[in-house]
Amino acid sequence: MSRKRVLMVAPFPPRLEAAHGGARVVGRLAFELALTNEVGVLCFQAPGEPPVDDALRERLAFVEQVRLEPRRNAVARIRRAAEIVTGWMRGDPRLVTNYRSNAFRARLLDVVAAWRPRIVQFDFHLLGQYAAELETSGAQRVAVVHEPGADAAGARAFSSRIDAWAWRRFERRILPMMEAVVVFTHEDRGVLQGNTGDHAARIPFGADAIELPEATAEQAVLFYANYSHAPNREAAERLAHTILPRVREDVPDARLILAGDPSAVTLPTGPGVEHAGFVSDITEVLASAAVVAAPIRMGGGMRVKVAESLAAGRAVVATRRAVAGMDVVAGEHYAAAETDAEFASSISRLLQDREERRALEVAAKAWAAANLRWEDVARRYDALYESIDPGHRQNGGEE
Repeated sequence: MSRKRVLMVAPFPPRLEAAHGGARVVGRLAFELALTNEVGVLCFQAPGEPPVDDALRERLAFVEQVRLEPRRNAVARIRRAAEIVTGWMRGDPRLVTNYRSNAFRARLLDVVAAWRPRIVQFDFHLLGQYAAELETSGAQRVAVVHEPGADAAGARAFSSRIDAWAWRRFERRILPMMEAVVVFTHEDRGVLQGNTGDHAARIPFGADAIELPEATAEQAVLFYANYSHAPNREAAERLAHTILPRVREDVPDARLILAGDPSAVTLPTGPGVEHAGFVSDITEVLASAAVVAAPIRMGGGMRVKVAESLAAGRAVVATRRAVAGMDVVAGEHYAAAETDAEFASSISRLLQDREERRALEVAAKAWAAANLRWEDVARRYDALYESIDPGHRQNGGEE
């Protein structure tokens, strides 16, 4: 396969070590793709957000970061609210409007004109709003859908229902203009099928092996997440208010650790519930508990926290939705649960039965080592790039 210039466009600085799971996924993919391609990154950077880390920057051809302007004063917030309403009328969801920037658009066009990438990859399809202006650039456009927008909207509030409607309109408008669309799960491909035709490819992301000591808290259950995401907030509420109380009936000393930045929301409290806050070291988070719980019942995409927990060899109790995109076997690689009663039963049993927990840990780590290799993920992206390359198609697909 030929070495290509790939411009990765992201809504935040990709990082190998980041608080945000999406930033870790994009960063690790960029790091791996740069072994076989020339990879440049153009991204937004919010105030206070750490830049692309040095280890990743050294491997990339270049990094361009465009400031995401904050809206701090009352006038600016009112203006942004008006822009969101106007966006809805246009068929753009809130998040797309938040990342609408003339400065970013101009920088993208300048970079594409000067560097002439063969592939422009919008990592997070909300940035596909800029794709139409690359129609005549000669670059092949790829959108990576981390989660269908209507699934991400999630909540029942009226504004969320409007946003879900806007996401469906946005995806119908943007995805058909891509030469390829990457999804992580079969479910997401089904949701988006009408918008992607036959140019959707399922490429789950990877997770590096994480070496952990023995659990430092035998009676602790961990949930770590980005709590600005509605499915994660709902899961935290469920764990704290209904699942943990049932677990403590069997295991009185059981504790729930909620890790992750809670600044956007108020996290649930209750007996045995601890707030770890933002934790920069994933190893530290995963070493803090014996069991990882993922009672996710809303949303799409893959869960970074579940993939990382399996790669670390932690015993995971999860819904089918939480393990979407990963061909793991219930009862062998993780403990399956859907209802609150099933979660409480599985968690209680694993906290008390060290041998069963150890068997899950060993099987999970072995499965992740065989199936979540980043080099395999990058190889599939390389094959996708080759398949949409005009020269490749003209030669009948010969390599």
